[in-house]
Amino acid sequence: MVTIEKRKERRIKIGIPAQIAYRGTILEGRTVNISRLGAFIELTNQIPAGASIALTLEIPRYCPYPSRCGPVQCNGSVFRSYEANENGRYGAGIFFTEFNSQDHKERLSNYIDFLIQQETQSVNKGIKAWRHKREIMHRKKTPLQETREQKADFQAEALMLLGKIKEKLDEIYRLLKPPA
Repeated sequence: MVTIEKRKERRIKIGIPAQIAYRGTILEGRTVNISRLGAFIELTNQIPAGASIALTLEIPRYCPYPSRCGPVQCNGSVFRSYEANENGRYGAGIFFTEFNSQDHKERLSNYIDFLIQQETQSVNKGIKAWRHKREIMHRKKTPLQETREQKADFQAEALMLLGKIKEKLDEIYRLLKPPA
């Protein structure tokens, strides 16, 4: 069965500091992943699904423009709550419902754009390195290596075919064998 991704925004795996205000208590946490619409945050305390929270995310300095960094404050709703993991951290899936200002919304959006660009460049660099390595490995093969590889492939295929022939011969033997 194939499941279809319902998310409308790309999630980026990044751990940034987060503070959640819930029922008069400030809980410290860290994002596991984030998008423009929400985040998954690990916390030391559990927050129940359906809870309304106030959230502050600390956008790190990632560019020469200080106005793009700093706190992003918004309200949110916990749509998923997870029991503690092996590290004793609870999980909360949070949907952002309202930002404190348009500036905070843009600050988060600009940071997400930056992370997507970095991720895309990293993936492209990795693919390029993989292709280069594959080309080098392909060029390094000597005729003797290629012959050995072909021989190994032939032997594997021959063993498979011999196994199938044996199965057929056993089947014929069972059919022709007189009843005891």
